[in-house]
Amino acid sequence: MTTQFFDLMIDTETAGLPPTGALMSIGAVFFDMKTQTLGPTFLRTVHLATSVRDGGTIDPSAFLWWLGQSDEARHGVRFNGQDIRKVLQDFSDWIKETCRHEDVRPARCCRTSATGSKRPAATRTCAHGATRMRSI
Repeated sequence: MTTQFFDLMIDTETAGLPPTGALMSIGAVFFDMKTQTLGPTFLRTVHLATSVRDGGTIDPSAFLWWLGQSDEARHGVRFNGQDIRKVLQDFSDWIKETCRHEDVRPARCCRTSATGSKRPAATRTCAHGATRMRSI
C-alpha cells in the first residue's frame, strides 16, 4: 500500500522581507501529520540575480545576516543557484507529480501577524505554473 501524503511544509530562504524578498532557496517535504511520516522532499537553490531580475528585492539587514553564515551556506547561495523560473517550474511539477491537487488539505495552523493578531496561514500549498510566488 502506497502512503498518501496530504500535508506539505515549505521553507524558503530570502534576501529580504515578504512579500518581495528575493527568493534564494525553496525546500519542501510532504508528510502525514497523523502518523508523523515523512514523504518526498524538494530542495533547490535560486540564483539570486534571477530572483532580483523577476522583481525580488534585497534587504541590507538580510544581506548582512547572510555574510555572517557559514562558508558552506554562503558557497551554496553563491555558486549553486538555478534560474528562478526553472526552480519554480520544477517545484510546481514536483507537487503535481507527488499529489493530486484535490488531495492537498488547507493549512490548519495560524501565524501571528505584525499586529499580534492570529490569522490563518496559507489555505493552499499547491502551485500552478512558474510564476513569482508572493506568499504561500
